[in-house]
Amino acid sequence: MVMVERALCPVLVGRGEELSILEDALLAANRGQGSVVALAGDAGLGKTRLATELEHRARSIGAEVLSGGCSEADLSLPYLPLLEAIGNYLAGADLDAIRARLGPSGRELAQLFPQLEPGGALGNDVETSQSKLRLFEAMIALLRVPADERGLLLIV
Repeated sequence: MVMVERALCPVLVGRGEELSILEDALLAANRGQGSVVALAGDAGLGKTRLATELEHRARSIGAEVLSGGCSEADLSLPYLPLLEAIGNYLAGADLDAIRARLGPSGRELAQLFPQLEPGGALGNDVETSQSKLRLFEAMIALLRVPADERGLLLIV
């Protein structure tokens, strides 16, 4: 007698086309052709469920998944979902390897993620358009680390 184990995964009723589009984008990103896909719609339409299913599929092909969400609190924290996603990634990452890969960009990022500064001493940069640009470029460099190694799905 042969026993077959089946994973219980609820079927996404009526979302085959949307899931196909998302999966195509995921596979293209895994081949190095990154893109941005936005899920938009009213509450209760299944955006979170679609994103969760895509997350499972990304993990099944070995991609790194970073995710962050908005706070229910009445706070206006810019970039909170992105900062949460990256902070969660850094919590389990090899920080020495990331610091080595980032080089001087790590110092820029240490303003947001102090764990990236090995000595802990941070200088306060005066916020200028140049310092913002350096910080955003450093964020891209940081996201390239898992993207280059395993592929990356970022859900915010």
